[in-house]
Amino acid sequence: MEQAAQLEEWDIVLYDAPGGGGAALGRVASVAADELRVERLEEDAANQVWIVHGAEERVPRGAVRATLAADYLQLVDPDRVSNPHGEHALEAYRLLDQAAAAAVAAAVAAAGPAAGRGGQQEGRDGAE
Repeated sequence: MEQAAQLEEWDIVLYDAPGGGGAALGRVASVAADELRVERLEEDAANQVWIVHGAEERVPRGAVRATLAADYLQLVDPDRVSNPHGEHALEAYRLLDQAAAAAVAAAVAAAGPAAGRGGQQEGRDGAE
């Protein structure tokens, strides 16, 4: 894990979730002077990847603990009701440093499944 110095869109960051929700992992959607918009990533332990959740939340720059190296990939959406022919994909990331991946998974798991849900979140279209 690297300390977050210069943040850019699509960086993968470990951050303190808004509302005291503990640690969370996300992809930077946009960067402003004093805050970021981050898309939360959710762990898919079976595939050893982190899937883009889609909802954005506002995060102060100071809440970023570290940036992580990750490979971008897409997985077939397993929902056969809305995706019967497998044309739709989920965006995902595989963390490259296995020790960091284990530490991130433990930190996020310790925060619980509702970590940060009390923060300001918005959907992809900007509507809450």
